Amino acid sequence: MEVKSRFSIQSFIVIVILNAIILVTFYLLLSPVFSEMNHWLSGLISDTEQVTPENLNSTLTKIKEFIAEKESRFLLLFGIGGFITILLWFGINAIARRLFLTNGEFQKSPKTSKDEKKEESKKAPEITEVSPAPAIQILSILQKQGRLIDFLQEDLSTYQDEQIGAAVRTIHEGCKKAIGDHMQLEPIFKEEEGSEVTVPSGFNANQIRLTGNVSGEPPFKGAVRHRGWRIVKIDLPKQVGEKKDDKVLEPAEVEIGG
Repeated sequence: MEVKSRFSIQSFIVIVILNAIILVTFYLLLSPVFSEMNHWLSGLISDTEQVTPENLNSTLTKIKEFIAEKESRFLLLFGIGGFITILLWFGINAIARRLFLTNGEFQKSPKTSKDEKKEESKKAPEITEVSPAPAIQILSILQKQGRLIDFLQEDLSTYQDEQIGAAVRTIHEGCKKAIGDHMQLEPIFKEEEGSEVTVPSGFNANQIRLTGNVSGEPPFKGAVRHRGWRIVKIDLPKQVGEKKDDKVLEPAEVEIGG
C-alpha cells in the first residue's frame, strides 16, 4: 500500500505540472490568432459598416491568408502537444519502474489471497517445543533436598498449626540449600518492601509490574510491594546417559525384607 500511495502522489504531481505547461503553451500560441480574427470579424459585423459581398469576400480572404500564414504555428502547437504527451508517459513510467524495482514488486503477477496466506504462514515464527527436562530437574532437586513435592501434595487439614510449622522449617532449610547450591538469585529492587521508589521511563515490563492507579506516562513513583527475583547464574548438574522416563521427579522406594 505504501508503494502505491507514493506512486499515486508523484504521478499526480507530474501530470499537473505537464498539463499546466500544455495550457500555457496553448494560450501563448492561440491568443494572438483569436485576437486578430476577433478584430476582423468585429469590423465585419459592426453597425457602422455595411455588410456587402465585396467587403465580406475581402474579410474572408484576409482570414484565409491569415490562417495560411499562421499554419506553421498550428503545426508547432501539435508538435509540442505530442512531445509533452510522450514526456508525460516516460515520466510516469520511470517513476513506476523506480518505485517497484526498489520494493521488488515490478513485473510480478498479482497475488491471490491464498498466496498471501501461504507467505504469511512461511514468515510466521516457528513454535518449537520446549524441553521439560530443566524444569523436571529443578523440581527433582527441590524434592530430593527439601521434600517440596511431598509437602505440596500433603493434605494439611489433618495437622495442627504447630505440626505444620515444624515441618515447614525443615522443608524451608532443604529447599533454600538446594537453590543456593545450583542458582544465584538477586532481588530486582534492592530497597525493602514498603520503600518508595521511582520507576523510570523505558523500564522493563518483564521485571517490573505496575499495580494500583496507573495513569499518565513514566517516570512513576510508588511503594515496593514485592522486590521481585531474577536468576543471576544457574548451574544444574549435567545428565549422564538417557533416562527411559525423563518425567520422574524422584523414584518410588520399596524396602525389601523389612
